[in-house]
Amino acid sequence: MSDHGPHDPRLEELLASALNDDPERTPPPERIAALRAQVEDRARAQHHASHASPQVVELASRPRRTGRRDVLMGGIAASIGAAIGVGGALALAGDDGDGPDAPPTEAISFTGAPPGVSAEAALINHTWGTELMLDIRGLPGGRDYQVLYSPAEGEPVAAGSFRSVDDTLLKCRFNASLLRADVTAMSIVDSDGAPVLLADLT
Repeated sequence: MSDHGPHDPRLEELLASALNDDPERTPPPERIAALRAQVEDRARAQHHASHASPQVVELASRPRRTGRRDVLMGGIAASIGAAIGVGGALALAGDDGDGPDAPPTEAISFTGAPPGVSAEAALINHTWGTELMLDIRGLPGGRDYQVLYSPAEGEPVAAGSFRSVDDTLLKCRFNASLLRADVTAMSIVDSDGAPVLLADLT
């Protein structure tokens, strides 16, 4: 038993199962999706709880490590933390985009990708702005990139940034207040501001 409370053995088993106990093997996306669904179901059942899950606290307090296994573990732990919330605040206000009531998406294509880089993307047209769902792989690891939304007139609007990881599929979401009808292009630029990927939305 830890200082933060009892372990949740079922959650430990889910994490171990998703990682296959193999630090070099990437678990299939469907297993990660199933794990996330189970965690979110548990979070909904605990929506009256006044404290964060002890398991989340324990995961957050473990020493920082590196490697593919830890990138995966960190992503799963982040999903758990987002579902349950810090301090018991349930972060389930609104649909997460994966449920049966998820909003419609618009597939878009990025062009100009460097060799070895692949990207799949879709937009969600929200009443409050535009959301980009981006899956990207192959960018040189350890580099920072920014996502920009461009209107027909005026300066591009920053929607967020990310750091690339070697040999890892990055699944990211970016939001900006610019409405979909006003977005004419999207770009991913490097730390020098040079475009790496472009999407023409006109």
